Amino acid sequence: MGEIHLLPALPPQLSEGRVTGLLARGGLTVHRAWSDGALAHTHLTARQSAIARLRTAVPITVHGTGAPIPPAPGAG
Repeated sequence: MGEIHLLPALPPQLSEGRVTGLLARGGLTVHRAWSDGALAHTHLTARQSAIARLRTAVPITVHGTGAPIPPAPGAG
């Protein structure tokens, strides 16, 4: 599937905002919000079971249907 870059770059004019319903490779729907120029929240929904590698400029916590999901070995 490759990687999904969560908010890789933002122009200064868009310091706050959100987008919903973006379609990513592999059948993922992406909703994201940012504040003060930084990622605040992202929600991914998969149409079918999938593995997605996420890339961000800051550390994140990933949750499934329950507890946080640990990073993949070698990630970081």
